[in-house]
Amino acid sequence: MILRSVGILCAALTTMTVRVFASAPEAWNAHYAEVKAKCVATSGLLDAKALDFTGFDDEIGYDVVRIEGRHKSGDLSHMVCLFNRTTRKAVSSETTTPFPSKY
Repeated sequence: MILRSVGILCAALTTMTVRVFASAPEAWNAHYAEVKAKCVATSGLLDAKALDFTGFDDEIGYDVVRIEGRHKSGDLSHMVCLFNRTTRKAVSSETTTPFPSKY
C-alpha cells in the first residue's frame, strides 16, 4: 500500500514538474518567437515586422500580432495576424487603416 502511494506521488510530482517547465520564461519566449515569425511569413510583406503580441486565454486559443511592412509597389501596409495555438498555423489579413502607434 505504501509503495503504491509513493508511486502515485512520484507520478503526480513528475506531471507537475513538466507543467512548470512548460510555463518557463524560455518556453514563452520561444512561443512568442514562433508566433511572430509565422505571422511575418504569412503577411507576404517586404521588410515586415511584428509590432506587438496579444495572447488570448486557452478557451479562445488564439494569439494576435500586428504586422507592418511594404508591398512590392512600396506602399506601406498594416496587417492583423491570428495564430491558432492548437494547429500552430497563422493567417494574416490586411487592415483598411493603419494602427495608431500608441493607444
